[in-house]
Amino acid sequence: MKHVQEQYKVTDSQLDAATRFVNCTTREVLYVVQSATSADVQYQVRWNRQYRRFACQCKASHNGMNCWHVRSAVASEVLYRENVRALQSAQALFHSSLVNRGSSSLPHLHTTRKDSTHERYAHPLRCPGD
Repeated sequence: MKHVQEQYKVTDSQLDAATRFVNCTTREVLYVVQSATSADVQYQVRWNRQYRRFACQCKASHNGMNCWHVRSAVASEVLYRENVRALQSAQALFHSSLVNRGSSSLPHLHTTRKDSTHERYAHPLRCPGD
């Protein structure tokens, strides 16, 4: 994790401020990042297809600066993808050990949570029906 933090120049608290959501209809990934200065402010970080870059709602991003909210969201996505790959590898290893023992059934993994302020988004791993 330290290599990702160094690469994107984010601290532990900045990583902790970012929460990943997925729109289960469009599969769009959205990060909601808590402001470091205002407890009641959160910024949405999304991929802007027109400009082919991540966009944040904060003032710094609107002024063309690369804000820490975007760096935190990108670093969090890198870590998320690393964790998914590790989970897939572990499941494949587990599955192969079951097959070698004569059992082909895997436990069903389903992790979702709805956030009341973002009803269309499920967090973090799967959408219902996946």
